[in-house]
Amino acid sequence: MSHNLTVGTPVKIKPGFHDKETEIDMSGWTGRVSEIEDNQILVEFDDETIDAFPDEYVMHQLDNERDHNYYWIYYQALDTIRSSSGSSGENVSSFSEAKPVSRRKALGKVLAWSGGTILAGYLLYQCVSDDDDDVTVTEEDSVALQKKEGWDTGADDLKVAFNAPTEMDYMGMPSSQWNKYKNPDMLKKVYMPSNERFKKYSSASLYESLGQKTLQTQMKASANQITKTTFNKGLGVRQILLDAQNPEVNLVVVDLKGWESVAVGAALADVADLIPTFNNWPHPLGEVPAHETLATSLYYASYVEREKAKNTAKKRATVMLLDRNRFESEKDGKLKPIKEGNFDNRYNVDLPTVDELKSAGITNVVYITPSELEIEKDDINEEFATYREKGIQVALLPISRFEETKEQVAAANQNPNRTGQYATNYYYGGSPMGSMFFFYHYPMYRSYYRTSIPSGAYNRYASAPNYSPARRTTSFASRSVGGKGGFGKTRPTGFGKVTVNRSMATGKTVGFGSSFRSAYRSGGGTRSGSFGRSRGGGFFS
Repeated sequence: MSHNLTVGTPVKIKPGFHDKETEIDMSGWTGRVSEIEDNQILVEFDDETIDAFPDEYVMHQLDNERDHNYYWIYYQALDTIRSSSGSSGENVSSFSEAKPVSRRKALGKVLAWSGGTILAGYLLYQCVSDDDDDVTVTEEDSVALQKKEGWDTGADDLKVAFNAPTEMDYMGMPSSQWNKYKNPDMLKKVYMPSNERFKKYSSASLYESLGQKTLQTQMKASANQITKTTFNKGLGVRQILLDAQNPEVNLVVVDLKGWESVAVGAALADVADLIPTFNNWPHPLGEVPAHETLATSLYYASYVEREKAKNTAKKRATVMLLDRNRFESEKDGKLKPIKEGNFDNRYNVDLPTVDELKSAGITNVVYITPSELEIEKDDINEEFATYREKGIQVALLPISRFEETKEQVAAANQNPNRTGQYATNYYYGGSPMGSMFFFYHYPMYRSYYRTSIPSGAYNRYASAPNYSPARRTTSFASRSVGGKGGFGKTRPTGFGKVTVNRSMATGKTVGFGSSFRSAYRSGGGTRSGSFGRSRGGGFFS
């Protein structure tokens, strides 16, 4: 917290502040701090301010089911009111005794102000049979709600922020050229699989979010240095696939942070069939930072499109791209609660069944994780355990094992990592001989080349990680009939869902969550109950 305000502190809105929705100048409005949420302050206005409210403001608040006596505002827009002694005064102005003002009481005050004219008739019409608790509470799928009410529902005054936005994409194209990939159909064409074999396990949801213009306008290409390094490690994986006689019998499951998985997928675009599984939408308050995965997809889009066009090999590995941020679990298999105030855009993934793998000639699964300490996430534990039980070999391949080395190259070499006469490449074990060790450690891949290790050759990894997936208690369970795995999983209550409050009188959404605090902090909403408290120059940080 970066302010010294406490509950009860008298405050005044600074000069020049205007309500975002009505553009009414609120300079000098006074009240006291009622609640504090990090950098946002709930101000309860004093009687003097309430008596001077413009009719337009009160009408707007009532029409939108809000308690006009309260207002959420950033602390930066407030000044502390001090007494003549120089300390913060406690009784600068008088306040209404009852914090929640009923809609009917507020209407009475407005009617008194308006003199009983047309405004009275309008407000009385709005008031009929509309008690404060006349709302319906439903639980809705987060993506379905975003499709219906906007990707940034409940937080439309916020923008998504990117770690490393760039005007140039990986190919050096300026935004005026790569902007075409903001068209969801273009991006789907680039990343979605053309092979029907495992297409049902892919998801175009993340790319389809760009169909909403307000998101499309905000989106940028982005790739930080870690992402770029991960791409180069992916090139090391690519070399192994090129050196393997049998890449087609291997399913590679890349389970890194979403943007890093995209980078690995881009590096493999010309030697593998990519299956993206990013099944959510970005949100300014999203628990899962899906916008970064989308931004990295834009960064590599032109490269992936070019490389996929070269991908004519008959023997190709199948590579599934997962976002390791898709959810988090406790050690006992229960889901961790999402961060207070975040929008629940979590999701789970499904993997092919044993029968589907075998019918496609796949006998091995290679699981790429950040490090040797990272085992499979809860939503794929059941599949991995079943693979092992049914004779599909599952091996763990930490991306951290691909380490850099500098090699001298010819001046004409077009390696994008070349600096002068040297290029930085990433090999298994950090050595050009690393591939030889890889084929010893991961014998499910057969090398085209002799695999005897030269005398004196060194690799700091003695063997593949000791990994064998075993069933454990999780929050997910595959649907099954007669003992056979079914497509899809049962999910925990509330997972990837938002509690929506709607007015029974108007059918309009009046808040998210079952209480005032959750209405504002679990995905946004600008209202609470059927008569919420106003949000000002941005409730959310």
